[in-house]
Amino acid sequence: MMTKKIINNYFLSILSLIPIAFVLGSSASLINILIINLSFIFLIIYKSEWGWIKNSNIRILLFLYIYLIFNSFISLDSNLNYLRNFGFIRFIILFAGINYLFYTYKNLDNVFKFWTIIILILAIDVFIERISGTNIIGYGAIEINGVPQPDGRRVMSFFRDEAIVGGFILSFGLIISGFIMSNFDDYNKKKKILFLILIFIIFSSIILTGERSSSVKAIVSFGLFFLLYKNIQLKKKIIFFLSISLFFLLIIFNNDYLKNRFFQQTIVSVKNIGDFFDPNVVFKGTIQSGAIDKELSNSLKPSSDLYIMLYKSGFEIFKNYPYFGVGSKNYRIEACVDKKKYAGIIDNVEKYLCLTHPHQIYFELLSEHGIIGTIIILSLIFILLFRIFKKLYITNNYIGLGCFCYLITFFIPFLPSGSFFSDYSISIFFFNLSIMYASSSETNIFFDSKQK
Repeated sequence: MMTKKIINNYFLSILSLIPIAFVLGSSASLINILIINLSFIFLIIYKSEWGWIKNSNIRILLFLYIYLIFNSFISLDSNLNYLRNFGFIRFIILFAGINYLFYTYKNLDNVFKFWTIIILILAIDVFIERISGTNIIGYGAIEINGVPQPDGRRVMSFFRDEAIVGGFILSFGLIISGFIMSNFDDYNKKKKILFLILIFIIFSSIILTGERSSSVKAIVSFGLFFLLYKNIQLKKKIIFFLSISLFFLLIIFNNDYLKNRFFQQTIVSVKNIGDFFDPNVVFKGTIQSGAIDKELSNSLKPSSDLYIMLYKSGFEIFKNYPYFGVGSKNYRIEACVDKKKYAGIIDNVEKYLCLTHPHQIYFELLSEHGIIGTIIILSLIFILLFRIFKKLYITNNYIGLGCFCYLITFFIPFLPSGSFFSDYSISIFFFNLSIMYASSSETNIFFDSKQK
């Protein structure tokens, strides 16, 4: 009995620590994933439960894995991506492992409550850093003549030098919102108000980070989530969102940095969409470590939008490698060649912009996987996303719907993003995908295998 209790606490602990592992960095999140995977494999071997391998969702993921291995063999430089592509197997095991843990341990409320506490701490920390210039442990200040400048940068919070805290809060915030709304009708009036305030704080913190892409995703995903929630009248939903929109407009217009980020820079980006279609726009410089070098800066129009330039660069590489692209993680190989040396030898070399990836999922996929690879990847992912949507909605599985609303924001056209297959992005994606399936007996792959 004692041994069973220890095992239960062990698995609940490794699930609870997932958000902390992400905050600590890529190495910690990788270790956390490997611990979950190895623990799952040990249990499966010990209990001889192998029926899940025949599950159609696992087969879809295995087909995606086979394609990624194939992609390594046809890449310009397979040394750059073979670890990433072959290592993708860990996400298939993670998907199965989280489904198994949810199948085995029915009452996971304490895990969701712990995640809520962690995300709430991060959200409050965002407020503190936006107001004071530093977070609760002193990260984040930009000083001019010794004076902190709270409005001079995007908020980083505990991530220090990575502008990802808004996207991270969003990835867990919708799961938490789903958990809260699953039992919303059972709460008394005070609890309902308290929990709505909690969701509002989470949503607000994403906007206050100054991350435009994450803010757009938050508006789309939270809007869709509350639209799908059945127990609030449409009229009340409309009034609620109009009130929220007015509130945030007031905040943004009263903060110079946020006003510049969300309005002035966005207007410039929209105006320069035409650069994507202009055949006369070429690139003559490079970007190193996120900074535009002097040569590139001088070659661009003063109003040019760097993301539009990157999208065009990715599309130019796709035109040269239309079927299977240059290979995963190989955009940098093609885009960062010596432009003077290869001018006239490599097509469109002057239209390449040197960076690690095009910073947009569709242009990343097209340039690195071509039209065939892109169709394969997106088709398999969309099958996984949409095949259980009806079940999630009919059964009022709001945790699963929260994950769904977050996951589809990865595929909003033209919205800037990190590299989809980077360790951070793909880990967050598969964590949400796993929870989406695992959170209900109607969709959990182990319940499905038992029924068969």
